[in-house]
Amino acid sequence: APLRRQDKTRPAGMGPSASRAGSTLPSRPPRGCFVCGQLTDTLHRLVASFEPPVSMATPPFNLHDYNADEMPRFAQGEQVNVAVFGPASTVAVTRLMRQIDGMDDLSSVLGRVLPSSRYDDFVVRKARESVTEFLINNPELDGRLPRDGQQRLQRARERLRAFFESCPRARPASLEQWYAFVDRSLGGEQWRSPGALHVPSVLRLFGLEAHEAEAVAGTKFARADCAAAGEEQPGTRRPEKVWRALEWLGKALASGYGPPGATSDLVNLVFLLERSPPEAPVATVVEAFRARRLERGEVSDLELPLRMVQDGEFDDTLAWKLLHHLHRKRGSLDAFKVHMQLPQYSDLPSALWFESLATQLREAGVEPLIDGRSLNADKVRRNPMFKLNADGGAAPPPPSREPSGQHVG
Repeated sequence: APLRRQDKTRPAGMGPSASRAGSTLPSRPPRGCFVCGQLTDTLHRLVASFEPPVSMATPPFNLHDYNADEMPRFAQGEQVNVAVFGPASTVAVTRLMRQIDGMDDLSSVLGRVLPSSRYDDFVVRKARESVTEFLINNPELDGRLPRDGQQRLQRARERLRAFFESCPRARPASLEQWYAFVDRSLGGEQWRSPGALHVPSVLRLFGLEAHEAEAVAGTKFARADCAAAGEEQPGTRRPEKVWRALEWLGKALASGYGPPGATSDLVNLVFLLERSPPEAPVATVVEAFRARRLERGEVSDLELPLRMVQDGEFDDTLAWKLLHHLHRKRGSLDAFKVHMQLPQYSDLPSALWFESLATQLREAGVEPLIDGRSLNADKVRRNPMFKLNADGGAAPPPPSREPSGQHVG
């Protein structure tokens, strides 16, 4: 059986607790486990020893080893994979991150000062390379359109080329400057509308008609790939190359300037805590959570997880710091247990770095879980929240990030 989807019958917004805001709510004891790591066999054996329920953040990367038949505890759990996408979401999540940064929690392991947002050269460059190869320099796409559509496609290619050529010169110093740059490049603010950056709609921002954008984007997955993978193995399929390039384009427009890492695990945690449906507006849910739970301190009705299993990336440590703070406010911190999934390395520099991190984690009461199937070493070593990185840890390998949101995470 596939991973079970989160209940979508609740009204959009903050979930059931929102309608009772301001009333006296009973305290809900912590229970279960929140997983925001890679669903490997090693991780499953650990989680299977815990009391249910199990809730999981499941961007596709976390599912690279997932097998429903061999991992029943995961298959029976609840998953959430919220698309953190678009300007409004970025603004709301950034406000939440800055409030988390001010918490005096986990200071022995995590730095107090959250790294500032910045121009994301990697995302913009990756989008440019992908769009250039599979859209701008791909003559096969012309055959998908009639003659007048081919002319609009050619103009769209010219606009795409001009946009990416101007990005290095823009070098924004703030989120507002990035938005103003994109406004000028696209001739207005229509790109900020909900859904405008999704595939295939993103092509309409460059002059294609709706039906032409659909024809150029094609299908998300190849038919043979869909038939082979089915729905039993989430995360095993990969989008067609044109579709993938357009995902990168939307990612570059939305996140050309932003936080120094993904934020999906933090947002997924907020949605799970609030029991909000995954299709609810991210900006609405996150801002309401920040105002009610952090500003006003109304946390008694939250059902906090007794355990957290994470894999040490930027968004994992933000979620960890948030849960630590909420448990402390509730008086349940002594019962809260954290496990961190870490990769296994044979080369000496990497092994020494991860052993240093494991030592710091143990001193903070965190149990490291060494997992040979964990594939995120570069992201952990580049996580700016770790004091070990801020204090001059070994130089990490180059990044290998994928865009989060629609398909990739």
